[in-house]
Amino acid sequence: MCGVYAMCGVYAMCGVYAMCVRNVWGIRDVWGMRDVWGISDARGIHDVWGIRDVRGIRDVWGVRNVWGIRDVWGMRDVWGMCDVWGISDARGIRGVWGIRGVRGIRDV
Repeated sequence: MCGVYAMCGVYAMCGVYAMCVRNVWGIRDVWGMRDVWGISDARGIHDVWGIRDVRGIRDVWGVRNVWGIRDVWGMRDVWGMCDVWGISDARGIRGVWGIRGVRGIRDV
């Protein structure tokens, strides 16, 4: 997961300013996390396809999770966390695939 000061993308700044590599299909990053298909991350937490999230709250297809609201392909939240695909644009506009930008601002 990326914080508010992080650039989310194929090359994402994750955690303590560490450079990590994200792939569309959930390739492991610096922290050994996998996503997209509900594979557990470094802490054994599952996501994406209706599996329990960080606090054990289900987020199947747009149900609230701990940090905000998850949509079908990504995540909308108030902390500017990375979306599922790790895709970003320059203006912080969320698109079809749950794209987010530098400031984590999303449109509908």
